[in-house]
Amino acid sequence: VTPNYKSSWVFIERLLDEFKLVPKLNNAQHLTRFDLKFLNSTVESCGFYCSRWFTFNLISYLLPFSSINKYLLKVEKKYLGGLGCLIVLEAKVM
Repeated sequence: VTPNYKSSWVFIERLLDEFKLVPKLNNAQHLTRFDLKFLNSTVESCGFYCSRWFTFNLISYLLPFSSINKYLLKVEKKYLGGLGCLIVLEAKVM
């Protein structure tokens, strides 16, 4: 799982840094700024192929401890395409 830098993650990261809500993120924790295309090409350059991928956390993170969150995560995983703030990519050996 890695942040998706072609999503609203960029805004969320800046907001969290601005209000000092978490340890500094921008240019401190996420040094490689992946999007799905770049992550996939990186995986392939290492001799793997993407067997499946999905993104999530477009809005589900706003309700972290509710039953609605579980429903939103399922919907996001199924329908978001590449818009979610986090990318999950499963890779296998070629």
